[in-house]
Amino acid sequence: YILTDRAGALIQTDFYFTTGRRPPRVLNVENLPKDDPKWNAWGECAKDANGGNACTYIPLKQRYDAYSKYGISVAAGAEDFVALGSALKKKDLSAVGFLLDAGDKGRSPGAARSAARRALLLADGLLISANSGSLGREILVARYYVNEIHFATESIATIMDGAEPVDWAAAADAWRLGVDSYNSFFAVVNTKIAPKVGEKFVAIRA
Repeated sequence: YILTDRAGALIQTDFYFTTGRRPPRVLNVENLPKDDPKWNAWGECAKDANGGNACTYIPLKQRYDAYSKYGISVAAGAEDFVALGSALKKKDLSAVGFLLDAGDKGRSPGAARSAARRALLLADGLLISANSGSLGREILVARYYVNEIHFATESIATIMDGAEPVDWAAAADAWRLGVDSYNSFFAVVNTKIAPKVGEKFVAIRA
């Protein structure tokens, strides 16, 4: 994302903040080189049938509980983000405003606006081992994409709230960043979603 001081990040302990390197905009876990420590967040650990590995063991119950609590909200946020893209293409200010509802006192924000925070909690539950004294690269990479989702969503909201005429092209660019970030986030967390945890997230389309 554009921010350099990290002031707008949802969480600062992500891969970029920690290492100074940016993961690719579109992450494909299967295509990451296995012998490159720059991107090899998962190493050569033997995987078990439930999606864990010998290096970082995340109990099945912990992953199930996190998915049960936050998975539906993250999926709903992704669906609303797709709808947001359609509204932007139609230049439908009313629909965009509805989908970007930030909520107020006594009223929760819309799914798209709250999805990044739910995704952060989901990632923590799926990727952080209670037995580890440090954050692994998996969670740092996942958090990077959560920050990108947050940045893209808030950028669109800022554009919509800005001076007229609305910069629809800039909003569309931010939306496409959000799509890539959702899909990259899903690529990371899906590695920990075994059948006993729940259904893997499906990539969304731009």
